[in-house]
Amino acid sequence: MKKVYAVLALALAVGGSAFALEENSKPSQEISRQAPMTGEGRVAALRSEYEQGKFNSLLDGLEEEYGRLQASGRVGEFAEMRRVSEADEQIKGLASQFDKMAARLLEERNAELAALCQDQSEALSAQRVKSLIAPVDEKQLQAIRTLSMLRFKTPDQAASPDERALIEIDLAYEFKIVHFNLHYAEDGDFLEKHIVLGMDKMKKASEASKSFSDADLKETVALAAGGFDAWQAKNLDLRDLLATAKKPSGDLDRSIAAVLNGYKAKKDDLYQREFLAKLN
Repeated sequence: MKKVYAVLALALAVGGSAFALEENSKPSQEISRQAPMTGEGRVAALRSEYEQGKFNSLLDGLEEEYGRLQASGRVGEFAEMRRVSEADEQIKGLASQFDKMAARLLEERNAELAALCQDQSEALSAQRVKSLIAPVDEKQLQAIRTLSMLRFKTPDQAASPDERALIEIDLAYEFKIVHFNLHYAEDGDFLEKHIVLGMDKMKKASEASKSFSDADLKETVALAAGGFDAWQAKNLDLRDLLATAKKPSGDLDRSIAAVLNGYKAKKDDLYQREFLAKLN
């Protein structure tokens, strides 16, 4: 079970994200120096910079690091960290049940936040709340979740050549993120650079899927890629709202903080009762 916790912790720390090397930090620093933006604005700016090639040296550097791992013959050793034994399948079942219960709490939180912000459309916090609680495309979200579960598989556990290609891409980017976390953890634009690497990972997956014979898996990649930016924007808005909740500057911020803190307390209690307490 300890191994499962180690794998889960690693996955939560690095799953599906991205960033850049120190020498490449200038573009994102320019973003962070601008007036505060919603998550949508920040992700759109990052997408533009990514497509303009402003992160190419960062991505090339991380690719070189992964090449060194491959040359050392230790890719298999790194991949083994992802393997979850059948004896630990219990954790997946409990996590699924917890997710269903947590979804109800999330609906309650969103309803409270919507009521608070309905007459505050000009406030930045209200704009972030609007983004956070906006309905998601369930097919895109499910596709993102499906691909995220590949982090628990090694290439030799793939169900097909198409899935193996995605697992190998996921493995490569997991290593790149771990490498960055170890050596550049103090970088000032950590979150933004995680997103950039995630964009690059989705691009690689999309390119690989063009030759897939599995139509369902090909569609899953397309749906995940289509929803990636919107999902990252929501995550950024939530992080910004949580940061504001620690130092609220007005009545609206204080009210939002109360809702977010209340939701967190309920979710933490649910996690303790319906997940941790039921583990063997």
